[in-house]
Amino acid sequence: MKKGFTWAAALLTALLLLAPALMPRPAQASEAPLRGVWIATVYAIDFPHTSTVASQQQELRDLLDTAASAGLNAVFFQVRPTGDAYYPSDLFPWAKALTGVAGKDPGWDPLAYLIDQAAARGMEVHAWVNPYRLTEGSADRPNNDPNDLPEGHPVRKDPSLAIAFDDGKLYLDPGNPEAVDLVVRGVEELVRNYDLAGVHFDDYFYPSASVTKNEVSVQAAFDDADSYARYGNGLTLADWRRSNTRRLVERVSAAVEAVDPEVDFGISPSGIWANKKNNPLGSDTNGQESYYSLYADTRGWVKDGLIDYIAPQLYWVIGQSGSDYEVLAKWWSAVAQGTGVKLYIGHAAYQVGSSSKWNNVEELVDQMELNRSLGNISGELFYGYSKLKDNELGLKDRLKRYFDQGAGSGTTGQPPVTVTPDAPPAKGGAPTADRLIIAAPKSGASTTAAKSYIVGAGDPNHPITVNGETVPRTASGYFALYVPLEVGTNTFRFEHKGSTTDYTIKRTAGGGSSGGSGALSGHSFLEGSLWPTTNRRYAPGETYTFSCVAPAGVSVSVRLDGTTYALTPGEIVSTAGAVKSQRYSANTVMQARSGYGLISLGKPVYSFSHNGQTVSGTASHEVFCYMLDPLLVGTIVKDSAILRVSNSSSATRRTPLWTGAQDYIIWETDEYVQFRYGGWTLKENVATTRGQLPDNAVISLMGYVSSGATAVRWKMPVGAPYTIRELENTFEIVFHNTTDSRPLILLPQNPLFASVTHRQSGSDAVYTFTTKQPNWIFGYTISYTAGNLTLTFRNPPKLGPADAPLRGKTIVVDAGHGGSDVGALGPLGTSADCESGLNLRAAKALEKKLRALGADVVMLRSDDSNVLLEGRADTIRQIKPMVSVSLHHNSIDYSADISNCYGHLTLYSEDFSARFARTVHQALLNQTGSRDMGAKFQGLAVCRIQECPAILVELGFITNPHEYELLSTDYQIDLETTGIVNGILAFANN
Repeated sequence: MKKGFTWAAALLTALLLLAPALMPRPAQASEAPLRGVWIATVYAIDFPHTSTVASQQQELRDLLDTAASAGLNAVFFQVRPTGDAYYPSDLFPWAKALTGVAGKDPGWDPLAYLIDQAAARGMEVHAWVNPYRLTEGSADRPNNDPNDLPEGHPVRKDPSLAIAFDDGKLYLDPGNPEAVDLVVRGVEELVRNYDLAGVHFDDYFYPSASVTKNEVSVQAAFDDADSYARYGNGLTLADWRRSNTRRLVERVSAAVEAVDPEVDFGISPSGIWANKKNNPLGSDTNGQESYYSLYADTRGWVKDGLIDYIAPQLYWVIGQSGSDYEVLAKWWSAVAQGTGVKLYIGHAAYQVGSSSKWNNVEELVDQMELNRSLGNISGELFYGYSKLKDNELGLKDRLKRYFDQGAGSGTTGQPPVTVTPDAPPAKGGAPTADRLIIAAPKSGASTTAAKSYIVGAGDPNHPITVNGETVPRTASGYFALYVPLEVGTNTFRFEHKGSTTDYTIKRTAGGGSSGGSGALSGHSFLEGSLWPTTNRRYAPGETYTFSCVAPAGVSVSVRLDGTTYALTPGEIVSTAGAVKSQRYSANTVMQARSGYGLISLGKPVYSFSHNGQTVSGTASHEVFCYMLDPLLVGTIVKDSAILRVSNSSSATRRTPLWTGAQDYIIWETDEYVQFRYGGWTLKENVATTRGQLPDNAVISLMGYVSSGATAVRWKMPVGAPYTIRELENTFEIVFHNTTDSRPLILLPQNPLFASVTHRQSGSDAVYTFTTKQPNWIFGYTISYTAGNLTLTFRNPPKLGPADAPLRGKTIVVDAGHGGSDVGALGPLGTSADCESGLNLRAAKALEKKLRALGADVVMLRSDDSNVLLEGRADTIRQIKPMVSVSLHHNSIDYSADISNCYGHLTLYSEDFSARFARTVHQALLNQTGSRDMGAKFQGLAVCRIQECPAILVELGFITNPHEYELLSTDYQIDLETTGIVNGILAFANN
């Protein structure tokens, strides 16, 4: 007990030492509620509307910027609207809307791009999946023949998985276990391969029996009689269908939890579960019931805790007869109460301006105010992105004001005041300019955006005008103008202190599709159409496809490795040129070759005849046969080598491997190799040999405890590759292709783990370390030497005496950027502190405070020098500090709404660093009172550290002039660094 009092006294003393004089603490910031928007891709409702990669990427950036400018923080992107995908899938073909051809690779990954762009804006992405619907179609224009699906589609291969319905669409059969397996595997693929916040189902389960044909509503029957006869098990048809839907939800929930417990799985059903007149548990309403019409027991899923959240679509107004918003919101609030399932509400943004009931945006505001009054509604989702984009009746602006202030009709959007009236004056105010400075974008810059900010500053004592209009500015003379741009050169004339400056921004058309795309000017092959356009590799037995675009009506052949193939004519590509163009293709199967590794077959040579002349063209890249060498072994030669789920630098990372890990190599590309267990890594991380790996059976296992570490040592013939999974109360390491017979591992008394158990999962040995407290990992290292694989955990830190609580603790402080890398620019450009300068000022202030508490501080840079990212990360790994803190200032593209971007964001890359991130983040918010942008996961070089908790703190947005005015003052830096130190102390106090 006395020891507890000692720790408390030390912490209290340290906190008092750090508190700025006379500065009261703001109220604790609460967790930001979810505020999301659905982005529908079915029928290309919201995306895509263009055909080129550049223009589609611009569309996604515009979508995110629109959402951010409405105050939203989440996007629910429809990644599988039918039986196709907006990401590279091993199960489903590419969506037709991306290229105009179903199954055609668009050459980029829209989902990965969206996730990266959203992360840069502090937003999260949920993957929206329609589990059963396979096609678009209608009763009048049916599209429900499995044979019309793209070649290779799983349902085209096995039509028994699907049922054609009278609404003109094709659906997976919910009663067929193999169809459900397909849905589950599709979700697992998404969660495994992408950094998602969640997986989302909407209200489409069994199709509604009400079908519109020739503008008349008729009743139709879903023909699942065969499945019912086979799997009905004596249930009524209705109960059997509901059990099928429940089983899908149970299996998807379990799959998401197994792959990544941090990912939410939620459902947004139609708003009425059941009407009270038909079911006493239902709502006092009169509308379509999901329980009876769609066989979705959404209430039961909540009550049984099968999902992480429910987001009923309440698309009606308050007081509406038969479907009153207030009645339904209160009903769902009561259903969710005490279940642990989060409740969001789906709102009808699409209705705004559609009728007299929706002629005022305040209806939505009133609904959200009602949500707040109920107490357990955790956020809102909005359907109707186009209404946000068009700012219908001021919808986007009103939402922004509401979310910024919580209610009312104020006109904020600038950072809130973070000091009280009686606070001491800033010690070192914001810098000012004595002339006009246009910091960014630079004059003459080009953009495809329809709007751009112009950020700069001038003498605060003299006005600035642009095109004759006075520019609003901050007290220090900073400005940010959000200007519309016409295609072409846009000129803005600034006048300040008697001088005139003409500033230009050029807006380009953005690479949209033109009528001449694919057009031929003569009898030749279309440039860039000869497959392959990158080197392609296939194993024996794999099918690959030759393709090209040539004049319509000719006979095209291709020759590769001594064999000639005739190509089949396909769709007409263009009629715009002098010669109509057509796509030609041919499938063939890779044949085995002699030898091992990559064997080049050469570049395909295409040809056709015209007027007695042969026209030929050679593809730009080669085709390879990959002959697996069963004895090719790869050994990791670099500590913390990066492993990924595929051969792309943007692919999701797997657990990094340390020097000595070994496995067979089963595939390779120009840059990557793939190990037998599934991970991909750069060839530079691997040394290769040929030989037979012994069976990897664990020989012995021992535990060791010292004052600073708890270690476990496996004696095994091979340094097996491994996967680490960190949950709240467990740390799990999986050794692939390894066996052990010990069910329970005995460890000596230690401060970290209550138990260690083993289980065999197929060919993998799984060891589960159960921690004594939640989130109780403080860093670890792995080494493989002399037949021993050692996993060493750092023991929990302990505070020192009250006058020096951090004595003996090493802390790394990293000031981001530096030297020629200035980072982001503020409104004064390079005339005052850029990001690198502000980072260094904050780092030095933090260093001073930490040293005063006894810490040994290692500064990764102490002057205006540049240190490479990998060098910073390597230094952290070598030093193995108690914690590492990287300091940055945030920024955003100038085409986005800068005024909505401000506040603190704390990032981490390893699961065990999340508690440190949250602790520091909350302490920082407590000290400054700034806007909470969350503590979030993001893959960052200086945070991908296993040896210690490592975080990156974005102290604020340097591109927002209002926030820069605070960030550049000594007093704000004092507040920020005080908060960070208090967070470190709280974390070290466990």
